Amino acid sequence: MSSQNTAKAIFEYNPNVKIFAILRQPVERAISHYLYDKYRHFSVPQNFEEAIEKRPFYMEQGLYYQHLKPYFELFPKENIKIFLFEDLKKDNKALLADVEHFLGLKTFYPESIEKRSNATGEPRLRFVNKILMHIRAFIHRNNLQAVLPILRKTGIVPLAEYIRDSLNAKKMDKQAIEADLREELKTYFREDVSNLEKLLEKDLSH
Repeated sequence: MSSQNTAKAIFEYNPNVKIFAILRQPVERAISHYLYDKYRHFSVPQNFEEAIEKRPFYMEQGLYYQHLKPYFELFPKENIKIFLFEDLKKDNKALLADVEHFLGLKTFYPESIEKRSNATGEPRLRFVNKILMHIRAFIHRNNLQAVLPILRKTGIVPLAEYIRDSLNAKKMDKQAIEADLREELKTYFREDVSNLEKLLEKDLSH
């Protein structure tokens, strides 16, 4: 969504496509993104404040108005649907039904709908995740993506994911963000949020 050329490329491919996005409160999104990277990778700064100074994309990806504006300029408004992460947490079935209705699909609830995914945790043994990450990088670097369906079907990929996300994961202590820093982050996003409210005609102050 953050790529400036993506909206145009999608429009040229299919100007009638339907587009939806789920937006999270931008400060919380930045923190969650950082913690996820901290769990998955090993060169991430251990301090969130240092991370956003060295890696601006943690903040920039939460500038939703900037990212969405090109889509609203190209596509009919009725072909774009924006949801909020808070609504997903409040009632995931209702949100899924809304998405399906928007896409013209029959209402369907998969068995896994109540299963939590992408929960941020901390590895018990970092070298295990490092090995799995290097294997994944090797596959992508050598254009071996064609073997992934085979690895998934034979259970190798699910096993690796289970080791990474369950056996080798423990609950991460979320970093406390100082009130002053949190206010600075809110100030950073304030203008973008205000413009987004006008674009979506929706109150985003909560």
